[in-house]
Amino acid sequence: MRRPLGALAFAAALAACATIVRPVSGIDVAGGDASVRPQDDLYRRVNGTWLKTVQIPADKSYIGSWEEIADAIQLQLRAIVEGAAGRRDDADARRIADLYASFMDEAAVERAGAAPLARELA
Repeated sequence: MRRPLGALAFAAALAACATIVRPVSGIDVAGGDASVRPQDDLYRRVNGTWLKTVQIPADKSYIGSWEEIADAIQLQLRAIVEGAAGRRDDADARRIADLYASFMDEAAVERAGAAPLARELA
């Protein structure tokens, strides 16, 4: 059977692409324990290495990917808010910086006590 040259070229190009392009799943398999059979303990198969090696920070009762993301976001938000202090020409940035500075002034907060809330509490 004779095949057209275009079909052979397409097949060769497809084979070449299949060896170059590798799909990326986004799943981190490094945390799994390959020594555990999935049917014996799926949780340990998927998380075993991570469970053996992770260090829970002293200020947390647990840690996971969502907590790591939340911590990174908090650092980014802090950088944004502290960066607002240097942008005095922008009224919104000035309000953000002033609010943050008032929140961080612990001595003033202690002196004021609950007095700023008296009207709402009444």
